[in-house]
Amino acid sequence: MPEEDFLLWVDVETSGLDPATDELLEVAVAVTDGSLGYRAGISYVIKPSRDVESLRASCHAAVLAMHDDNGLWSDVAALGQPVEAVESLLLDFAQQWVPKGASPMCGNSVHFDRLWLSHHMPRLHDHFHYRNLDVSSWKEGFKRWAAIGEWKTDLLDRPDLAHRAHADVTESIKEMQYYRRYAFRDDLIAEVAQDTSQAGPQSGVCTEIMAWVRDGDFENPTYEPCGEKLPCSSHPTDEELKELMGET
Repeated sequence: MPEEDFLLWVDVETSGLDPATDELLEVAVAVTDGSLGYRAGISYVIKPSRDVESLRASCHAAVLAMHDDNGLWSDVAALGQPVEAVESLLLDFAQQWVPKGASPMCGNSVHFDRLWLSHHMPRLHDHFHYRNLDVSSWKEGFKRWAAIGEWKTDLLDRPDLAHRAHADVTESIKEMQYYRRYAFRDDLIAEVAQDTSQAGPQSGVCTEIMAWVRDGDFENPTYEPCGEKLPCSSHPTDEELKELMGET
């Protein structure tokens, strides 16, 4: 039974950057539940519209070497299926898990994947909601604004991607799990709710939640209400912001 709150993830591997002139080589679709728990995933290699050697001759040297190293060229030559057949297989998989239009398109720099699916697999593209859940946007936000101090730069930089569709989409899910762990701490929701139940404007205490690092332990910040007396200099209200900006 398809689930409304499940998420569909996608990754494509291509022979270049232009979907109008280059070829789609591999596509993976994976599904997670609403809490990012991995449920299933499939990937297929695609038979290009021209012979593989001719396609290789037209590729950028970096793409040629990358897909030689990860075995994609060999798989395309030996196992590639027509793009229409692969689209049907992927769409059937997606329909089993998530209703049409329920899931945003999830992945890393997923606008790239959306562009290619729109051009080469329009039926699969149209199964997704028009919105994206772009992991790379979370990456950029965390690099700039995360309140936890330091984080795993090796994960954020993703240096060891296989550039195979299913492996890369799995890494995107792991990366999003990491961000979710710090942005939405399930284990602290009840604690924070209890901490703030007696606070608020009526009590004259700021209830904004802040992350605190104790003894240099950046991996395990604690979350607690600000607690400063209102008006709070750290977390001004919208009206106070307008006043500070001279808008009132």
